[in-house]
Amino acid sequence: MIKFFRKIRQKLLSENKFNRYLLYAIGEIVLVVIGILIALQINNWNENRKVNIIQQKYLTLLKHEALSNISGIDNETHKIKIMTEGQREIFRLIDASKDTLTEEYINQTFFKAFTTLVGYNYENSVLTEIKNSGELKNIKNDSIRMTLMALESYYENVKYQENAVNILQQKIIDHVGLNGDLRQVIESYDYYKYLGIGKTKAISKGNKYILEDAYFKNKMIEYLGVTINLTNIIYPTMKERYIDVMNRIDEEIDDKK
Repeated sequence: MIKFFRKIRQKLLSENKFNRYLLYAIGEIVLVVIGILIALQINNWNENRKVNIIQQKYLTLLKHEALSNISGIDNETHKIKIMTEGQREIFRLIDASKDTLTEEYINQTFFKAFTTLVGYNYENSVLTEIKNSGELKNIKNDSIRMTLMALESYYENVKYQENAVNILQQKIIDHVGLNGDLRQVIESYDYYKYLGIGKTKAISKGNKYILEDAYFKNKMIEYLGVTINLTNIIYPTMKERYIDVMNRIDEEIDDKK
């Protein structure tokens, strides 16, 4: 092909047809430029196609991750609500006549309120991989990208609230341990068998009188407050954010079909 064009140029020059040669040369340059532009366009199309394939893969994985976290929040909320029933029952016991209360029932209520460690298993491996690999910039949908970036910071708020619940729970357990009888609490649900110890034979003053303890009652107010805030505000808001991510991803995937 190159020899063909060279022969044409040589022929035009030999025939002293400079104007025609000039037009031909310009035409040849235009063809070369067009060829380069077409090649660049094809290359850009291929690169965009690769980016879109990677983006679709990550969006699908992010959707599955969001679904997993929604399930985790639901399970954790259900677990904590059982704990909250125990917390509220303690306030009923505080207000009840102590003559009608049995140590066994008090201990069972304490067990229900104080033996749940809060914190669901947050899945963020896909989001972490996208951030660390620099692929976050290739998610072209600005709303999805900004939502993902905000998601991680809000999760810190979730963990802070979960930690607040666990800290207050531990403070109350420590107080009962110092001023009451934790062994009676674990014996109320036969937990001592799990620990591999026998039932205590020692005489104990029990835990009934702790219901009158000012420190105990004040910490219970805080404990119930942060727990309710977690299950009624923090978790639902986090769940809504995951649902929002899923909806935006579904819209983006549908647009690419």
